[in-house]
Amino acid sequence: MLANVNSRGLRNLHPLFLVFLFMALCPGLGANAVGSGGAPRSAMQADAAAQASLTEDEQTEPAAVFNQGAGEWFVPDFSRAELEATRQELDKSLVVTQLIHAFRFKAHTAVPGLMVRLEQLDPDSAELSYFKALLSYQNQKRGESLVWLDECLKRNPEYSRAWNLKGVIMSEASRKAEAVTAFQKALRWAPFNPVYLYNTASLHYRTGDLEEAEALIAQTLQAKVNLSEAYYLQALILRDRQKVAAAVESFAAANQYGQTGDQFTLQYAETALQAKSRQHQLELIPRLQRLADSRALLYLARIHHGFGEFQPAVRYYGQYLRTAAGTAADRKAWVQALAHTNPYGERSIEQLKVEAAEKESLLEF
Repeated sequence: MLANVNSRGLRNLHPLFLVFLFMALCPGLGANAVGSGGAPRSAMQADAAAQASLTEDEQTEPAAVFNQGAGEWFVPDFSRAELEATRQELDKSLVVTQLIHAFRFKAHTAVPGLMVRLEQLDPDSAELSYFKALLSYQNQKRGESLVWLDECLKRNPEYSRAWNLKGVIMSEASRKAEAVTAFQKALRWAPFNPVYLYNTASLHYRTGDLEEAEALIAQTLQAKVNLSEAYYLQALILRDRQKVAAAVESFAAANQYGQTGDQFTLQYAETALQAKSRQHQLELIPRLQRLADSRALLYLARIHHGFGEFQPAVRYYGQYLRTAAGTAADRKAWVQALAHTNPYGERSIEQLKVEAAEKESLLEF
């Protein structure tokens, strides 16, 4: 019949006739291709139909994750002892977390009770020995702390926190080789921990190995991009390597991520002056004005002088020279600013307590 129908005739046939013709020619496809409403089955429906056609022998084991026959999740049986052990382990993990938080945020009153609870849960745990070591360290008992750390590492040689604390103690004792070994072992068990990377970089910086320190602090910032202390250390390393432009940017990043403190601000300002970074100098003026440090007065004087603001420069130079001895270069800079603002500055120069030769030189200038 189909052979006698030309293409024009096919176009004139009713669509339903074509559907039934297709089903008649392909009877094996009818049930799967068309649903009860005549619509094609979706991929999910076809997959469900395929699963329904499995024999009992082909179905998955009823004790697997999902029991297909019963339509329920399979829950394995635990003994009472196993459940109790799991509960204790969870309790221990909670107490350890609470102790870490208490030490980190200086919640000293919470520590004794948590230590007692941890000892009740697991008196032979490496964690208990570690927290005893940390408590001894905070109480300035470094020898006692090392004893507890050795006990901790006997119980768990992979306890990275203990290796890190041992590295800190050895570093403070100027025992570089032992400190490096301890930090390396901490990083072996926690290779991407930013604190361990930072401590290792700091050790190399303080012992003069600037190249290694620079590489390690870069790894630290890859591990934690917003660690302000790491940017601060990076700035110091770059400054000491005479990379002052890059150092200023690291100081700025440390500032952005919350680094504060008088020494930080003073070092930031000093480096910004060295790098002739005018934008950073301007941003530092309000912070320097809040500092009760003679160097802040000097840096303020230099910043204003550099911008041609001679009145505030003279004021800050004068305050600085009254509170600190200053250098010949500082006094000369003051006189330079004074020459732009006060034609009778000789009186101020006469009052300087300096050698007669230098005073004469300043008056001639």
